[in-house]
Amino acid sequence: MRVDVTPGNAQAFRPKAGEAVEWSTTTGRSGMVLADSNGRVTALGITLNPGEPVTISFVRRASDASASRRLPVSPQRGKTRN
Repeated sequence: MRVDVTPGNAQAFRPKAGEAVEWSTTTGRSGMVLADSNGRVTALGITLNPGEPVTISFVRRASDASASRRLPVSPQRGKTRN
């Protein structure tokens, strides 16, 4: 199954509109997206396999790349766990 993942309720991860954010998964996929006008980012086409946990890391690539967030995704529900 393929899903698009947008972090929700990420209290310490707040990219600015237009800011570049890199993402990577524990399955070896990676990409770069720009934050939308509300500062949200979405990793597209993440593959989930039943029973196989996937962690997605989002890293800001602006002048301050100190804020990052690792988001485990449950393949059974396709939702993030905090």
